[in-house]
Amino acid sequence: MRDPTKSSLLVQEVMEVEWSALQSANQRLPSLWKKDGMYRDVQEHDELAVLEEIQQELISQELSIIEEYHKSQQYEELYLDSIVDGMEEDGKLICPVCHANNLTVNSHFTSCPCGLYINTVGRNITADVLQHLLELRVTEHLEYCLQNPIFSVASSVDGGPNLMMSCRVCDYLTIVL
Repeated sequence: MRDPTKSSLLVQEVMEVEWSALQSANQRLPSLWKKDGMYRDVQEHDELAVLEEIQQELISQELSIIEEYHKSQQYEELYLDSIVDGMEEDGKLICPVCHANNLTVNSHFTSCPCGLYINTVGRNITADVLQHLLELRVTEHLEYCLQNPIFSVASSVDGGPNLMMSCRVCDYLTIVL
């Protein structure tokens, strides 16, 4: 989760910047720092109230941003779940390379209008088998890294294309098909 020490330091830093801006607008406000680096005791109640107000406003903004982020994340998750549910009902697979088109999967080849074409003659590949392979590889990757993997087509040693899955963050690489 969040490190309270880092948040506290960030809030303190922003408060210092805000105080400096207030000080430049009103020359009679004292500096927050002594020569030895310690905070000067702020004598006037109004000055302390201003600092507390700035701190509360920053904390409120931070909490608001975090809440908005979580709502956005939940919305995206629900959206993706609904898309996946719809695809599962139709028995269609979205191309993992372009994320825009449905894959054509039959006993001879797997293809997509984006250019993905893999010869699958004699490999008994169906849409269900390919979906299982994709889920297996993504789940295997998620055990070690939470980043989204990237899919691409690369030539194998014999010159035929393979569907590859890789991750730029953890250097994960595997052949899916």
